[in-house]
Amino acid sequence: MDCQKNYNFTPQYDWALDYFGGRNPPKDFNDYTKIVFFNGAFDPWHGGGVNVNITMDTTAVFAKRAAHHYDLRGPNKNDTAEILEARAIEQMHLEKWIKEWKYGY
Repeated sequence: MDCQKNYNFTPQYDWALDYFGGRNPPKDFNDYTKIVFFNGAFDPWHGGGVNVNITMDTTAVFAKRAAHHYDLRGPNKNDTAEILEARAIEQMHLEKWIKEWKYGY
């Protein structure tokens, strides 16, 4: 392996899965709360993303004509209805979670 030979470094390709989980999302993320998972069909890795709701307090948003992080960009005249809806869902959840934290309900 060139990395080991040239840099004395062995890549840990599964580090993120080992550290954060994700091989079995329903099991790995069963105790997680207050997360909106966004994925898009333009992501080559969307198949490994969380694309379905796992718990009552996690939400999966999938956009056919978008890629990862597109939802986090600023508004653009080319935004699709899917992206506008994804941002509205994310904002709704964030506002709800902030209110719960602030007011304790």
